[in-house]
Amino acid sequence: HGKVTISDFMLNKSKFGTFIVGFSVPNLSLPWELSVQNKFQEHKIAGTGQINIPLSGKEYLYAPYDFSVTFDVVQFPLSFVENFLETVSGSTGGGDGSLRLYTENRKLNLEGNIFVTNASTFVDYLGVPVTMSKQKIVFKKRSIEFDSVRLGDKLGNPLLANGAIFHTNLKDWSIDMRVVSDYALVLDTDKNHGEDYYGYGIGSVD
Repeated sequence: HGKVTISDFMLNKSKFGTFIVGFSVPNLSLPWELSVQNKFQEHKIAGTGQINIPLSGKEYLYAPYDFSVTFDVVQFPLSFVENFLETVSGSTGGGDGSLRLYTENRKLNLEGNIFVTNASTFVDYLGVPVTMSKQKIVFKKRSIEFDSVRLGDKLGNPLLANGAIFHTNLKDWSIDMRVVSDYALVLDTDKNHGEDYYGYGIGSVD
């Protein structure tokens, strides 16, 4: 058994501070047992799982180097999604829940649920911030699901989101989302944004 401490762990754009990974090897022919601990600013992560490390020299019965770790998370940062979605930025806040991060044939997957307590993000190409409070987001193997998720614009107007953000092993992202509001800020850009379009728009959304 042993422990690895990473004093300043970063995943792409996301900072996680000190990350502690413990491991034990009860039998070289079996998967290693893992534990993960992390606390940085407001968020906490605690997880347990396994990883397949073929060291015995015998025929190994498990997919080499695949792993599965289930995490309990507190205030997991919404800014994490910016590692995968280039259309949003400046995300703040987070949520609590349980996530399973695992690989199949070394391809990464993420499943679980996050209850967002209070968070916001900025939709770059529209120039508008979006807020979220006390809403559930479901992470599935090929998608992130939004089922009647209530959002808000910076003026306090409500929006309702239904649909999903699709991906393949956290790559090749696409969106199929319906956002509905009787009255909301939908565009707030000027010519300095460098877009082909700019302006200010407020009205119904569907």
